Amino acid sequence: MIRPAKSEVVVLLHGLGAHRLVMVRLSHYLKAHGYQAANWGYRSIRDSIESHAMAFQQQLGELMSQQPYRRIHVVAHSMGSIIARRALGLARPAKLGRFVMLGPPNAGSHVARRLAPALGGLCPPLRELSDLPESYVNRLGELPGVELGVIAAAADRVVKLDSTSLACQRDHIVLPGHHGMLPWRRDTAEQTVHFLKHGRFNHGSDSRE
Repeated sequence: MIRPAKSEVVVLLHGLGAHRLVMVRLSHYLKAHGYQAANWGYRSIRDSIESHAMAFQQQLGELMSQQPYRRIHVVAHSMGSIIARRALGLARPAKLGRFVMLGPPNAGSHVARRLAPALGGLCPPLRELSDLPESYVNRLGELPGVELGVIAAAADRVVKLDSTSLACQRDHIVLPGHHGMLPWRRDTAEQTVHFLKHGRFNHGSDSRE
């Protein structure tokens, strides 16, 4: 088994309306497999994705200044993936490693579109995450040069499967379960670690770590 040096850190981001506790189980799994883990919490409902992205970009810079890690990886769920995508589009850490998205609405969410007319005033990210062509998320650029892996949920009722992909992704895998369960599943954790180590997911039983 390839074990990363303790000088590699994974920064985790939760999604809309969630709390960093959602990512705790995955954080523990990453630590058990040799990584440092930084679980970033933020107030997801009232602020825009752009403001969250700028705050996250600052967080990455502070993390590197406090502890000069050899590599810094990112693992994010749902809207957290879009925040990280925007932050890395603005500026990338010099020692950026790999980026794993869990259930990302890269082409928007039909649920966000339906909720936005009634709740968008209270929760601006709903409008930004809409699957309408002119929405914020659909005007974001790709992330060329980033080793990006996407994990989608087979029974996701929040983000359609074809909305999870990006042209620049290195790999994509679909796991059983629902949108909200992705951060809690052991197979999600296993596939995340596999991608962080190898830049690809384990698509078959004959694959080895």
